[in-house]
Parts: sequence; structure tokens; C-alpha cells
Amino acid sequence: LECMCMGKIALCSQMGGMSDVIDHQKDGIIFDIFDDDDLEANLNFLRNMTYEQRKSMGLNAHTKIKEQFKLKHEQKQYLKSL
Repeated sequence: LECMCMGKIALCSQMGGMSDVIDHQKDGIIFDIFDDDDLEANLNFLRNMTYEQRKSMGLNAHTKIKEQFKLKHEQKQYLKSL
């Protein structure tokens, strides 16, 4: 979350909570933890992106975190779970 908040592209495995936050290839990258080829393919995808594409994905990440983790949004989500 911290890197996304700073406009950086997050790279994470399918396991864990981050994969619930990231939209693959829109605001971050998700890879299959049990598939080395998938990790390699996603790293190559990142490497082959243009500067503008990386900047856009980072901005998407920043915007998502800014919107989804506002205090009011968090309060609503908490109250829904009660």
C-alpha cells in the first residue's frame, strides 16, 4: 500500500491481501507465487513498459489508494461489517 500511495507500481503474489487491492496491469502487477515463468513474464512486462505507461500505472495506484483508504470510506466499510 505504501508504494502505491507514493505512485509506484506494486508487484505482489496472488496470496495475501494485496492481491485484493490491485487490479492486474491497471494499478499494479499480480503474479502466481508457484509459477516462476509467470513472475518472469510480469517482470518483463514491467521492463518493457514505456516511461509514460509506468507513470500512468503509478498514478492509477496512487488514485486508488487515495480514494479507497479515506477515513470516511474506511468508516463506512467498518460499519457495514458490524
